[in-house]
Amino acid sequence: MRIRRFRDSDAVKASNCARKALFEISSRYYPKRIINSVMKHYSPASLKKKSRKMLILVAAEGSKILGTAGFDDGWILGVFVDPKYHGKEIGTKLLKRIENIAKERGFEKIRTHAAVNSIGFYKKNGFRVVKPAYFKDAGKVYRMIKRIK
Repeated sequence: MRIRRFRDSDAVKASNCARKALFEISSRYYPKRIINSVMKHYSPASLKKKSRKMLILVAAEGSKILGTAGFDDGWILGVFVDPKYHGKEIGTKLLKRIENIAKERGFEKIRTHAAVNSIGFYKKNGFRVVKPAYFKDAGKVYRMIKRIK
């Protein structure tokens, strides 16, 4: 498996990866309205557009996209791993790569708004919960932070 920058040609597969994670995992914790709303941010067109403004990484094995993650101005945005590959440290490897890039860019901390179902993942990777937050299009999430310097 290789972690690399997102390419436009990854858009459909990266979107499908996010879709699987949202519908198979997050839908246990959030209503369909929220899942559909969040999914709009991970459509192929949206991923292509976002990749022009922020860093998007993919975990790829050959032509398969196993996971994806975004980073923008100190914030981790959307770490998704195809549920078929959960438990194989793919999300952790994406997160570590982002952490290294953040350090190179001079960030002292990284933050995220974690979905209810991903709090344990972030805690396992050194984040701590700061406070709960609510977004109309994402529902209840938890602001989390990690010092990296």
